[in-house]
Amino acid sequence: CSSTPDPLQLTIAATDIAYDTSSISAQVGQMVSINFVNDGALEHNFLIDAFGLDNLLKSGESDSISFTPQEPGVYEFYCNVAGHLEAGMKGTLTVNE
Repeated sequence: CSSTPDPLQLTIAATDIAYDTSSISAQVGQMVSINFVNDGALEHNFLIDAFGLDNLLKSGESDSISFTPQEPGVYEFYCNVAGHLEAGMKGTLTVNE
């Protein structure tokens, strides 16, 4: 199948200490566009190591993040501010063929 899927657009909000979404599903070759909003009082970020995502938002800030997965698999997204991942601030991105 050579058709490109429509872009996936979503908003993910960070609170203290969690994301409002714990799982995202996308397809290989689908552009994923995330409006990442920090609704918490603390600093938070949204990282996916495989896509080189790195951002740090202060309270009230937002950032537009986009990437296009090329390989199927399950990828973890998380916040690496000290203690946040350990407190459960993470989720999974599942990329299907």
